[in-house]
Amino acid sequence: MPRRRKRIYLYLYNDNYNAVTYVDHILRTACNKNPIVSAQIIRIVEDTGKCQVMSGFEPTIFGIYAALAKAGLTVKLLDNQI
Repeated sequence: MPRRRKRIYLYLYNDNYNAVTYVDHILRTACNKNPIVSAQIIRIVEDTGKCQVMSGFEPTIFGIYAALAKAGLTVKLLDNQI
């Protein structure tokens, strides 16, 4: 019986460092988010301190995580939703 793949959740955390326009640009290019969704994610991160950006399976989610981390954003991969 094949092993079931586990869904991985990608969270963006507020770092109070990166500009909103920069984070918006990164979310739109690296995560392929549209401007409205990107603005909603940024608003949630500013209000609560964190937001789930997306979920998926390896290796796709690892590539997006690496792109966001390389861009200087504070991101974490978790195996459960919070």
